[in-house]
Amino acid sequence: MKDVIKEAGVELKDKEDRIAVDKAIHSLLEVEYKDCSSTWKEIKKLKEDETFRKKLIEVIKNGRMGVSD
Repeated sequence: MKDVIKEAGVELKDKEDRIAVDKAIHSLLEVEYKDCSSTWKEIKKLKEDETFRKKLIEVIKNGRMGVSD
């Protein structure tokens, strides 16, 4: 996942940044927030798909700017 975050050009400076990105990723995958095992399972399956990777990078860029609960 670090490679995708680096490719997004995002620096997760604090816990709030990490939580915002985490929530954004859960939303992208349509997985309830805090259901980490399901989320990671989906990411591992889809990470090599270029279309998904681009969406994931965009979500990471935007997610850092804040995600509503």
